[in-house]
Amino acid sequence: MITLALSDYRASLEEEGTPNNLTEGFIESKLRELEEISFDFTENSEIYWLTYARLFELALLCAGNYADHFEFAAAGDLLVNPRLILIHFNSGCNAVKKDRHRRLTDQFQYVGRGKEAVVRWLKEETVLRLWRSHSWCTCVNRWLVQGFFPKNTSTWSKTE
Repeated sequence: MITLALSDYRASLEEEGTPNNLTEGFIESKLRELEEISFDFTENSEIYWLTYARLFELALLCAGNYADHFEFAAAGDLLVNPRLILIHFNSGCNAVKKDRHRRLTDQFQYVGRGKEAVVRWLKEETVLRLWRSHSWCTCVNRWLVQGFFPKNTSTWSKTE
């Protein structure tokens, strides 16, 4: 049953993973879809991880396409920028979403005069919480958790 679900999922990746469809939204939706497939890792885990690797490959291709078209912010969003950071206030006010492409000092410039005052206020009055990481980090973390990459990179051997 699971193998059939993964087979159907892989077929959908091949069918839908065209250059025109490769966007951060597509990668995110396919990542959620894959993670919703319940899987017993004791049997046939190779099929799951090969499927995960294909999605990872599409994410890299998507980032490359963004860069090729000078959409560096989009490539950075896919590979580096967290999807959601919430700013919690020590005063108990509701959390605020960090603008993805703005500096915190620009977003909260109204709280003080000058950058130093804003930085001091942010440091003393707020706590940042990474709510959703970027796609690249999500993929790599899943592989680290499963032991596909050593956590200590100093143990990686160099091939010559």
